[in-house]
Amino acid sequence: MKRLISYIIPVYNAEKVIEKCIKCILKQKLNKKFAKEVIVVDDGSTDNTISIVKKFRSVKLVRKKHTGVADTWNAGIRAAKGDILCLVDSDCFLPPEYTMKCLREIDKYEVVRGTPYVLKPKLSTTLKLLKFIVQPSSFMKIPHAFGEACFVKKEVFSKIGLFRSFSSYAGGHDTELTIRALRNKIKMKWYDDVFYTHDIFVGKVKKVDLKFRAKRLILYKYPEMKANLVHFDSIFFLKYFLMNIHYFFFFPLIIFLYFLLRGEL
Repeated sequence: MKRLISYIIPVYNAEKVIEKCIKCILKQKLNKKFAKEVIVVDDGSTDNTISIVKKFRSVKLVRKKHTGVADTWNAGIRAAKGDILCLVDSDCFLPPEYTMKCLREIDKYEVVRGTPYVLKPKLSTTLKLLKFIVQPSSFMKIPHAFGEACFVKKEVFSKIGLFRSFSSYAGGHDTELTIRALRNKIKMKWYDDVFYTHDIFVGKVKKVDLKFRAKRLILYKYPEMKANLVHFDSIFFLKYFLMNIHYFFFFPLIIFLYFLLRGEL
């Protein structure tokens, strides 16, 4: 009997990437031991995401109210019928051989994943400077194991529970779940010779302040993980300044010119 792999894609206003993501999953080359199902969980999108997904008849669509990515992952996990789950972000694109390369040691590990090639968006000069100065995209020295393009045995969630949404920001859930997995001695493997493409949007770069809050919440909940978290409080303020540099310079300039033209200076 074939083992079923459930590919789960959470989406929220992902019209720019969801079609390519689904096509990449449908093109996955599986051997005779495996079969697949594809599940897209929509978190209340307001763009054309739903109409794009409906073009793929073999894809199961689950719709829900907008409650955040953690709840969206959990809805997909509950809907999945496979004993192996592939958690795929909508902006991640898997090459055809990705699945079989990751599953080569699935009997030895409970969570496996590859390494992302990051597609950098067209950034403004300010954001280019920002990414040059502070490149690290994670606040953990131990890379988070869940999300993006990972394979998880479904039984893992019975052992450690589902994703937790512990803040109004829809993030930090993957880091927190990784910590729980480490606590419960879940066997995980990160392959550095298997790659997928991750298309990062500018909007995600701008969420560094929310990621900062997520770090604070994780430290509060798991104080023993402090040694594994990168200290970037000062980096956060530098990022905040660089991403809002136009407010610090252009607005005062406009005010200055306004009063200058009025002859009040």
